[in-house]
Amino acid sequence: MYSSFRYSMVYLIVDVFCIILSLVVIFNFSDDSGSERQVRFFKGLLVSNLAFNVFDCLWALLFISELIPTSPVVLSIVNGMCLVAIAFSGFFWFCYTALTFKRPLTKHRLWVVFSAIPVAATVLVHILGVVLNQNLFIAEDNSISYGIAHMVILLISVLYLIAAAILSIQAYRKSRSSEERHRALIFASFLIMPALAAPIDVSLPNTPIAAASMCVSIVFVLMSLQESRISRDALTSLNNRRRTDIYLEDSLLNASEKQPVELYVIDMDGFKNINDQFGHLEGDRALQLMARALQKTSERVDAFAGRWGGDEFVLIRTRLGSRTPEEIIELVHENLTDVVAQADVPYKLACSVGYAETKSPQTTRSELVALADEMLYLTKRANRDLA
Repeated sequence: MYSSFRYSMVYLIVDVFCIILSLVVIFNFSDDSGSERQVRFFKGLLVSNLAFNVFDCLWALLFISELIPTSPVVLSIVNGMCLVAIAFSGFFWFCYTALTFKRPLTKHRLWVVFSAIPVAATVLVHILGVVLNQNLFIAEDNSISYGIAHMVILLISVLYLIAAAILSIQAYRKSRSSEERHRALIFASFLIMPALAAPIDVSLPNTPIAAASMCVSIVFVLMSLQESRISRDALTSLNNRRRTDIYLEDSLLNASEKQPVELYVIDMDGFKNINDQFGHLEGDRALQLMARALQKTSERVDAFAGRWGGDEFVLIRTRLGSRTPEEIIELVHENLTDVVAQADVPYKLACSVGYAETKSPQTTRSELVALADEMLYLTKRANRDLA
Protein backbone atom coordinates (compact mmCIF):
# COMPACT_ATOMS: atom_id res chain seq x y z
CA MET A 1 0.00 0.00 0.00
CA TYR A 2 2.80 2.41 0.90
CA SER A 3 4.61 1.61 -2.35
CA SER A 4 1.40 2.20 -4.34
CA PHE A 5 0.78 5.48 -2.54
CA ARG A 6 4.35 6.68 -3.14
CA TYR A 7 4.11 5.75 -6.83
CA SER A 8 0.78 7.55 -7.20
CA MET A 9 2.27 10.69 -5.63
CA VAL A 10 5.07 10.71 -8.20
CA TYR A 11 2.48 10.28 -10.97
CA LEU A 12 0.39 13.12 -9.54
CA ILE A 13 3.38 15.42 -9.23
CA VAL A 14 4.19 14.94 -12.91
CA ASP A 15 0.57 15.61 -13.89
CA VAL A 16 0.26 18.69 -11.64
CA PHE A 17 3.50 20.05 -13.08
CA CYS A 18 2.11 19.54 -16.62
CA ILE A 19 -1.15 21.27 -15.63
CA ILE A 20 0.72 24.28 -14.23
CA LEU A 21 2.95 24.43 -17.30
CA SER A 22 -0.08 24.24 -19.60
CA LEU A 23 -1.83 27.08 -17.74
CA VAL A 24 1.27 29.26 -17.89
CA VAL A 25 1.58 28.67 -21.64
CA ILE A 26 -2.15 29.34 -22.26
CA PHE A 27 -2.17 32.64 -20.38
CA ASN A 28 1.09 33.82 -21.96
CA PHE A 29 0.53 32.69 -25.53
CA SER A 30 0.49 35.71 -27.83
CA ASP A 31 -2.22 36.19 -30.47
CA ASP A 32 0.38 37.58 -32.87
CA SER A 33 2.14 34.21 -33.08
CA GLY A 34 0.51 33.42 -36.40
CA SER A 35 -2.59 33.97 -38.49
CA GLU A 36 -5.98 34.00 -36.82
CA ARG A 37 -6.61 30.36 -37.75
CA GLN A 38 -3.14 29.26 -36.65
CA VAL A 39 -3.63 30.90 -33.26
CA ARG A 40 -7.08 29.33 -32.94
CA PHE A 41 -5.80 25.80 -33.57
CA PHE A 42 -2.75 26.18 -31.34
CA LYS A 43 -4.96 27.40 -28.50
CA GLY A 44 -7.19 24.39 -29.13
CA LEU A 45 -4.11 22.21 -28.79
CA LEU A 46 -3.17 23.86 -25.50
CA VAL A 47 -6.69 23.55 -24.04
CA SER A 48 -7.14 19.91 -25.10
CA ASN A 49 -3.72 19.07 -23.69
CA LEU A 50 -4.72 20.73 -20.41
CA ALA A 51 -7.93 18.67 -20.37
CA PHE A 52 -5.89 15.50 -20.85
CA ASN A 53 -3.61 16.43 -17.95
CA VAL A 54 -6.62 17.04 -15.69
CA PHE A 55 -8.25 13.68 -16.53
CA ASP A 56 -4.89 11.94 -16.24
CA CYS A 57 -4.48 13.45 -12.78
CA LEU A 58 -7.98 12.22 -11.86
CA TRP A 59 -7.02 8.74 -13.12
CA ALA A 60 -4.03 8.71 -10.78
CA LEU A 61 -6.23 9.69 -7.83
CA LEU A 62 -8.94 7.11 -8.53
CA PHE A 63 -7.01 4.08 -9.74
CA ILE A 64 -3.35 4.27 -8.81
CA SER A 65 -3.58 5.80 -5.34
CA GLU A 66 -6.82 3.97 -4.39
CA LEU A 67 -7.49 6.83 -1.97
CA ILE A 68 -10.97 7.54 -3.36
CA PRO A 69 -13.57 4.75 -3.68
CA THR A 70 -14.65 4.27 -7.27
CA SER A 71 -16.15 1.78 -9.74
CA PRO A 72 -15.04 0.19 -13.02
CA VAL A 73 -17.55 2.32 -14.93
CA VAL A 74 -16.13 5.57 -13.53
CA LEU A 75 -12.60 4.40 -14.30
CA SER A 76 -13.66 3.52 -17.84
CA ILE A 77 -15.15 6.99 -18.32
CA VAL A 78 -12.06 8.79 -16.98
CA ASN A 79 -9.72 6.64 -19.04
CA GLY A 80 -11.78 7.25 -22.16
CA MET A 81 -11.84 11.02 -21.58
CA CYS A 82 -8.04 10.97 -21.37
CA LEU A 83 -7.91 9.30 -24.78
CA VAL A 84 -10.49 11.63 -26.34
CA ALA A 85 -8.52 14.65 -25.10
CA ILE A 86 -5.36 13.21 -26.68
CA ALA A 87 -7.26 12.69 -29.95
CA PHE A 88 -8.38 16.34 -29.93
CA SER A 89 -4.78 17.39 -29.24
CA GLY A 90 -3.69 15.38 -32.27
CA PHE A 91 -6.39 16.97 -34.42
CA PHE A 92 -5.47 20.53 -33.43
CA TRP A 93 -1.77 19.79 -33.88
CA PHE A 94 -2.39 18.38 -37.35
CA CYS A 95 -4.41 21.47 -38.39
CA TYR A 96 -1.82 23.83 -36.92
CA THR A 97 0.99 22.04 -38.77
CA ALA A 98 -0.92 22.14 -42.08
CA LEU A 99 -1.49 25.89 -41.72
CA THR A 100 2.06 26.61 -40.58
CA PHE A 101 3.55 25.01 -43.68
CA LYS A 102 0.74 26.28 -45.97
CA ARG A 103 -0.16 22.86 -47.34
CA PRO A 104 -2.45 22.83 -50.40
CA LEU A 105 -5.20 21.01 -48.50
CA THR A 106 -5.81 24.14 -46.38
CA LYS A 107 -7.08 25.98 -49.48
CA HIS A 108 -10.23 23.85 -49.51
CA ARG A 109 -13.03 25.32 -47.42
CA LEU A 110 -14.17 22.00 -45.99
CA TRP A 111 -10.76 20.57 -45.11
CA VAL A 112 -11.25 21.27 -41.40
CA VAL A 113 -14.64 19.54 -41.44
CA PHE A 114 -13.24 16.42 -43.09
CA SER A 115 -10.17 16.48 -40.82
CA ALA A 116 -12.45 16.63 -37.76
CA ILE A 117 -14.50 13.55 -38.68
CA PRO A 118 -12.10 11.04 -37.02
CA VAL A 119 -11.79 13.07 -33.81
CA ALA A 120 -15.57 13.48 -33.64
CA ALA A 121 -15.87 9.72 -34.02
CA THR A 122 -13.70 9.22 -30.93
CA VAL A 123 -16.48 10.70 -28.77
CA LEU A 124 -18.97 8.16 -30.12
CA VAL A 125 -16.47 5.31 -29.78
CA HIS A 126 -15.81 6.32 -26.18
CA ILE A 127 -19.52 6.31 -25.32
CA LEU A 128 -20.00 2.91 -26.96
CA GLY A 129 -16.89 1.64 -25.17
CA VAL A 130 -18.36 2.57 -21.80
CA VAL A 131 -21.81 1.13 -22.60
CA LEU A 132 -20.48 -2.11 -24.11
CA ASN A 133 -17.59 -2.41 -21.64
CA GLN A 134 -15.00 -2.29 -24.41
CA ASN A 135 -12.79 0.46 -23.04
CA LEU A 136 -10.64 -1.24 -20.42
CA PHE A 137 -10.73 -4.32 -18.19
CA ILE A 138 -9.45 -4.39 -14.62
CA ALA A 139 -8.52 -7.78 -13.21
CA GLU A 140 -8.68 -8.79 -9.55
CA ASP A 141 -4.96 -8.13 -9.16
CA ASN A 142 -5.51 -4.58 -10.48
CA SER A 143 -3.82 -5.33 -13.79
CA ILE A 144 -5.25 -3.57 -16.83
CA SER A 145 -6.05 -4.76 -20.33
CA TYR A 146 -7.58 -2.62 -23.03
CA GLY A 147 -10.66 -3.18 -25.16
CA ILE A 148 -11.31 -2.41 -28.79
CA ALA A 149 -12.73 1.09 -28.08
CA HIS A 150 -9.53 2.10 -26.29
CA MET A 151 -7.36 0.87 -29.15
CA VAL A 152 -9.47 2.59 -31.84
CA ILE A 153 -9.28 5.99 -30.13
CA LEU A 154 -5.55 5.54 -29.54
CA LEU A 155 -5.03 4.65 -33.20
CA ILE A 156 -6.86 7.80 -34.36
CA SER A 157 -4.69 9.93 -32.09
CA VAL A 158 -1.49 8.40 -33.44
CA LEU A 159 -2.66 8.78 -37.06
CA TYR A 160 -3.18 12.53 -36.55
CA LEU A 161 0.36 12.86 -35.22
CA ILE A 162 1.81 10.75 -38.02
CA ALA A 163 -0.05 12.85 -40.61
CA ALA A 164 1.35 16.05 -39.05
CA ALA A 165 4.85 14.57 -39.11
CA ILE A 166 4.45 13.70 -42.80
CA LEU A 167 3.42 17.29 -43.58
CA SER A 168 6.49 18.53 -41.72
CA ILE A 169 8.81 16.21 -43.65
CA GLN A 170 7.25 17.30 -46.95
CA ALA A 171 7.80 20.95 -46.00
CA TYR A 172 11.43 20.16 -45.16
CA ARG A 173 12.02 18.51 -48.54
CA LYS A 174 10.29 21.19 -50.63
CA SER A 175 11.48 24.36 -48.91
CA ARG A 176 14.55 26.20 -50.11
CA SER A 177 14.68 28.41 -47.03
CA SER A 178 17.12 27.18 -44.39
CA GLU A 179 14.97 28.69 -41.64
CA GLU A 180 11.84 26.99 -42.94
CA ARG A 181 13.68 23.67 -43.20
CA HIS A 182 14.93 24.06 -39.64
CA ARG A 183 11.42 24.71 -38.35
CA ALA A 184 10.03 21.75 -40.32
CA LEU A 185 12.68 19.52 -38.81
CA ILE A 186 11.74 20.64 -35.30
CA PHE A 187 8.06 19.91 -35.99
CA ALA A 188 8.84 16.48 -37.42
CA SER A 189 11.23 15.56 -34.60
CA PHE A 190 9.06 16.52 -31.69
CA LEU A 191 5.83 15.23 -33.12
CA ILE A 192 7.46 11.81 -32.87
CA MET A 193 7.69 12.05 -29.08
CA PRO A 194 3.94 11.83 -28.26
CA ALA A 195 3.50 9.31 -31.08
CA LEU A 196 6.09 7.03 -29.46
CA ALA A 197 4.49 7.60 -26.06
CA ALA A 198 1.32 5.80 -27.15
CA PRO A 199 2.76 2.27 -27.54
CA ILE A 200 4.94 2.82 -24.45
CA ASP A 201 1.81 3.69 -22.49
CA VAL A 202 0.17 0.47 -23.68
CA SER A 203 3.14 -1.72 -22.74
CA LEU A 204 3.83 0.17 -19.49
CA PRO A 205 0.41 1.27 -18.21
CA ASN A 206 -0.05 3.75 -15.39
CA THR A 207 3.03 5.80 -16.25
CA PRO A 208 2.78 9.58 -16.93
CA ILE A 209 4.75 9.21 -20.16
CA ALA A 210 1.96 10.63 -22.37
CA ALA A 211 1.48 13.79 -20.30
CA ALA A 212 5.22 14.46 -20.11
CA SER A 213 5.85 13.84 -23.82
CA MET A 214 3.02 16.12 -24.95
CA CYS A 215 4.15 18.95 -22.69
CA VAL A 216 7.77 18.63 -23.78
CA SER A 217 6.72 18.64 -27.45
CA ILE A 218 4.59 21.77 -27.00
CA VAL A 219 7.38 23.58 -25.15
CA PHE A 220 9.88 22.86 -27.93
CA VAL A 221 7.45 24.07 -30.60
CA LEU A 222 6.84 27.22 -28.55
CA MET A 223 10.58 27.79 -28.31
CA SER A 224 10.74 27.54 -32.10
CA LEU A 225 7.89 30.06 -32.38
CA GLN A 226 9.59 32.50 -30.03
CA GLU A 227 12.85 32.20 -31.94
CA SER A 228 11.03 32.82 -35.22
CA ARG A 229 9.14 35.83 -33.84
CA ILE A 230 12.42 37.65 -33.20
CA SER A 231 13.06 38.13 -36.91
CA ARG A 232 10.00 36.80 -38.74
CA ASP A 233 6.53 38.18 -39.32
CA ALA A 234 4.17 35.53 -37.94
CA LEU A 235 1.46 35.89 -40.59
CA THR A 236 3.53 36.07 -43.78
CA SER A 237 6.82 34.40 -42.70
CA LEU A 238 8.73 37.31 -44.25
CA ASN A 239 11.31 39.29 -42.29
CA ASN A 240 9.54 41.51 -39.77
CA ARG A 241 9.85 45.29 -39.30
CA ARG A 242 12.62 45.01 -36.71
CA ARG A 243 14.76 42.75 -38.89
CA THR A 244 14.06 44.90 -41.97
CA ASP A 245 15.14 48.11 -40.24
CA ILE A 246 18.39 46.50 -39.09
CA TYR A 247 19.13 45.11 -42.55
CA LEU A 248 18.47 48.47 -44.22
CA GLU A 249 20.66 50.35 -41.72
CA ASP A 250 23.52 47.89 -42.23
CA SER A 251 23.15 48.04 -46.01
CA LEU A 252 23.31 51.85 -46.05
CA LEU A 253 26.58 51.82 -44.11
CA ASN A 254 28.16 49.85 -46.98
CA ALA A 255 26.53 51.74 -49.86
CA SER A 256 28.89 52.62 -52.73
CA GLU A 257 29.08 52.95 -56.52
CA LYS A 258 29.71 49.22 -56.77
CA GLN A 259 27.15 48.33 -54.11
CA PRO A 260 24.14 50.64 -54.38
CA VAL A 261 21.16 50.16 -52.09
CA GLU A 262 17.79 49.85 -53.82
CA LEU A 263 14.64 50.16 -51.71
CA TYR A 264 11.24 49.11 -53.05
CA VAL A 265 8.20 49.96 -50.92
CA ILE A 266 5.13 47.93 -51.91
CA ASP A 267 1.60 48.86 -50.82
CA MET A 268 -1.44 46.68 -51.56
CA ASP A 269 -4.25 48.39 -53.48
CA GLY A 270 -7.75 48.18 -52.04
CA PHE A 271 -6.77 46.02 -49.08
CA LYS A 272 -9.34 47.65 -46.80
CA ASN A 273 -12.10 46.71 -49.24
CA ILE A 274 -11.01 43.04 -49.09
CA ASN A 275 -11.22 43.09 -45.29
CA ASP A 276 -14.60 44.85 -45.30
CA GLN A 277 -16.19 42.70 -48.01
CA PHE A 278 -14.69 39.25 -47.36
CA GLY A 279 -13.61 39.40 -43.69
CA HIS A 280 -10.31 39.45 -41.85
CA LEU A 281 -9.52 35.79 -42.53
CA GLU A 282 -9.55 36.49 -46.25
CA GLY A 283 -7.56 39.65 -45.54
CA ASP A 284 -4.90 37.50 -43.88
CA ARG A 285 -4.88 35.28 -46.95
CA ALA A 286 -4.43 38.30 -49.24
CA LEU A 287 -1.42 39.41 -47.20
CA GLN A 288 0.06 35.92 -47.47
CA LEU A 289 -0.43 35.92 -51.24
CA MET A 290 1.36 39.27 -51.50
CA ALA A 291 4.16 37.91 -49.35
CA ARG A 292 4.44 34.81 -51.52
CA ALA A 293 4.77 36.98 -54.64
CA LEU A 294 7.52 39.03 -53.00
CA GLN A 295 9.30 35.89 -51.84
CA LYS A 296 9.35 34.62 -55.42
CA THR A 297 10.65 37.98 -56.60
CA SER A 298 13.37 38.12 -53.96
CA GLU A 299 14.60 34.66 -54.94
CA ARG A 300 14.76 35.69 -58.61
CA VAL A 301 16.68 38.96 -58.08
CA ASP A 302 18.61 38.09 -54.89
CA ALA A 303 16.85 40.67 -52.73
CA PHE A 304 15.76 40.97 -49.09
CA ALA A 305 11.97 40.77 -48.57
CA GLY A 306 10.19 42.04 -45.47
CA ARG A 307 6.82 43.11 -44.15
CA TRP A 308 6.95 46.76 -43.16
CA GLY A 309 3.61 46.70 -41.36
CA GLY A 310 -0.08 46.41 -42.18
CA ASP A 311 -0.40 45.95 -45.95
CA GLU A 312 3.00 47.51 -46.70
CA PHE A 313 6.05 45.46 -47.73
CA VAL A 314 9.61 46.14 -48.83
CA LEU A 315 12.29 44.71 -51.07
CA ILE A 316 15.93 45.68 -50.55
CA ARG A 317 18.61 44.91 -53.11
CA THR A 318 22.27 45.60 -52.40
CA ARG A 319 23.99 44.05 -55.41
CA LEU A 320 24.35 45.26 -58.98
CA GLY A 321 22.35 43.02 -61.26
CA SER A 322 21.27 42.73 -64.85
CA ARG A 323 17.69 43.78 -64.08
CA THR A 324 16.74 47.44 -63.92
CA PRO A 325 14.45 48.80 -61.16
CA GLU A 326 11.63 49.03 -63.69
CA GLU A 327 12.07 45.35 -64.56
CA ILE A 328 12.03 44.38 -60.88
CA ILE A 329 8.82 46.35 -60.32
CA GLU A 330 7.29 44.60 -63.31
CA LEU A 331 8.43 41.25 -61.92
CA VAL A 332 6.61 42.01 -58.64
CA HIS A 333 3.38 42.59 -60.56
CA GLU A 334 3.86 39.44 -62.67
CA ASN A 335 4.51 37.23 -59.65
CA LEU A 336 1.50 38.68 -57.83
CA THR A 337 -0.70 37.96 -60.85
CA ASP A 338 0.57 34.38 -61.02
CA VAL A 339 0.10 33.75 -57.30
CA VAL A 340 -3.44 35.17 -57.30
CA ALA A 341 -4.38 33.12 -60.38
CA GLN A 342 -3.21 29.91 -58.70
CA ALA A 343 -5.06 30.77 -55.47
CA ASP A 344 -8.34 31.45 -57.32
CA VAL A 345 -9.52 34.20 -54.95
CA PRO A 346 -12.85 36.02 -55.44
CA TYR A 347 -11.29 39.49 -55.68
CA LYS A 348 -8.69 41.45 -57.59
CA LEU A 349 -5.34 41.79 -55.86
CA ALA A 350 -2.91 44.46 -57.02
CA CYS A 351 -0.18 46.65 -55.57
CA SER A 352 1.69 49.93 -56.05
CA VAL A 353 5.47 50.16 -55.81
CA GLY A 354 7.70 53.06 -54.82
CA TYR A 355 11.43 52.99 -55.51
CA ALA A 356 14.54 54.82 -54.31
CA GLU A 357 18.27 54.23 -54.68
CA THR A 358 21.44 55.52 -53.06
CA LYS A 359 25.16 54.96 -53.59
CA SER A 360 26.26 57.06 -50.64
CA PRO A 361 26.81 55.79 -47.08
CA GLN A 362 25.81 59.27 -45.93
CA THR A 363 22.20 58.61 -46.88
CA THR A 364 20.06 57.90 -43.83
CA ARG A 365 17.30 55.33 -43.60
CA SER A 366 14.62 57.99 -43.18
CA GLU A 367 15.85 59.87 -46.27
CA LEU A 368 15.77 56.78 -48.47
CA VAL A 369 12.37 55.73 -47.17
CA ALA A 370 10.99 59.24 -47.77
CA LEU A 371 12.12 59.11 -51.41
CA ALA A 372 10.55 55.68 -51.95
CA ASP A 373 7.33 56.79 -50.22
CA GLU A 374 7.14 59.86 -52.46
CA MET A 375 7.28 57.67 -55.58
CA LEU A 376 4.78 55.26 -53.99
CA TYR A 377 2.34 58.11 -53.40
CA LEU A 378 2.61 59.25 -57.01
CA THR A 379 2.14 55.68 -58.26
CA LYS A 380 -0.96 55.09 -56.13
CA ARG A 381 -2.47 58.38 -57.28
CA ALA A 382 -1.79 57.44 -60.92
CA ASN A 383 -3.40 54.01 -60.35
CA ARG A 384 -6.51 55.65 -58.85
CA ASP A 385 -6.75 58.02 -61.80
CA LEU A 386 -6.57 55.09 -64.23
CA ALA A 387 -9.26 53.24 -62.28
